Amino acid sequence: MKRGDLYVRAVPGGTERRLTRARGRDVTNGLAEFVAQEEMDRDEGYWWSPDGRRIAYAEVDESAVERRMLSTRRARRGRARRAPTRAPARPTPRSA
Repeated sequence: MKRGDLYVRAVPGGTERRLTRARGRDVTNGLAEFVAQEEMDRDEGYWWSPDGRRIAYAEVDESAVERRMLSTRRARRGRARRAPTRAPARPTPRSA
């Protein structure tokens, strides 16, 4: 995953190849949606076929999800800071 898109690289030393093209800054390909991350402890939103020749992936569009200011932890100093984050809130016509 890089900037909302899936990439593959043959091992060892292969060339990186982009598999998807996100349709906007609030769209991700191959990253699990919020509920899967929080409730199922799963960050990946892609699955390889048994033979490894194909990949299925989730495309998540959060453009209709409200942005809220949430506190985050700064790893280096342990201080909280606020950052705009798309996260579920009370139901609205746009999120329900």
